[in-house]
Amino acid sequence: SLLYLFQAMGQFCQQEVSVYVVTSRLLQVADDEQIAWSRGSLTGLIKTVNQEYPEIRVALLDISESPTAQDLRLLEDEISGKVIDTEVVIGGGVRKIALLERFDFSQQAAVPESFHPQGTYLITGGLGGIAFQVASFLLETCQAHLILVDRVPTSELSAEKRELLEAFDHMPGEVEYLVADICNINEMSRAVATGLKVHESDTLDGIVHLASMNREALIADETEKSFLDMLRPKVIGTWVLQQLLSDYPDARFISYSSVNGYFGGARVSAYSAANSFLDTFVHHQVALGQSACALAWSMWDSIGI
Repeated sequence: SLLYLFQAMGQFCQQEVSVYVVTSRLLQVADDEQIAWSRGSLTGLIKTVNQEYPEIRVALLDISESPTAQDLRLLEDEISGKVIDTEVVIGGGVRKIALLERFDFSQQAAVPESFHPQGTYLITGGLGGIAFQVASFLLETCQAHLILVDRVPTSELSAEKRELLEAFDHMPGEVEYLVADICNINEMSRAVATGLKVHESDTLDGIVHLASMNREALIADETEKSFLDMLRPKVIGTWVLQQLLSDYPDARFISYSSVNGYFGGARVSAYSAANSFLDTFVHHQVALGQSACALAWSMWDSIGI
């Protein structure tokens, strides 16, 4: 509905207008706070609107589910003026905004190794450029047993993809390439079970979720189908993988996100929305006690998705 609203406003608005999207529990403040992760795609879309339609200023206002009188006054003040901050949290009588903070890894205590030697890992994204890089790294450094999942049967792979698959034969470790739809839990369950059997492993040590789509389009040109198609791998696919982890509670979940999830991006509204979902969902996973992280990448030089 918001997509249609922004499309209509972009077509008919002739002067600057402010739009306030009010939510609750979408923006996380405390690390252990349970959030409304199912709305996570909103932030990427909203920030893209602000870039594609200069006359439309959109803000996301996240207010407490049980607002105090002061919270309501702050909300009233927020919507009475022009949009300044695009993400605002109101709760406990306090107004907070989202900011980036520099993180100094050199000052952090040593962390355990993320990947186990000869561990078994599921990689979504098939033989995409980034998936090949990640798979090669795990094979060379950990002699890993990999379950590589894609929707394309080996008989339909391009010559370039076949060369990538054959390149794994010259690396340490093992790769099992299996066909499954990342959004189909039955197909993914069978793929994992088959991969574990082939590798003679009784557990899954981790998931590297790389499945994605890459397509550019202005918001004005998006349809419901085109938008949802872009969301599927990162939204439904992530949910499917989360269900699979119920059988492997110690598995690490690594999502490959994008800076577009935080900043938005002209011509990539659906892609931005999909990645902002990943960035939101990982907070939900961590709050549940899972070992999970989302890496928001910028461009990979000369490497396609």
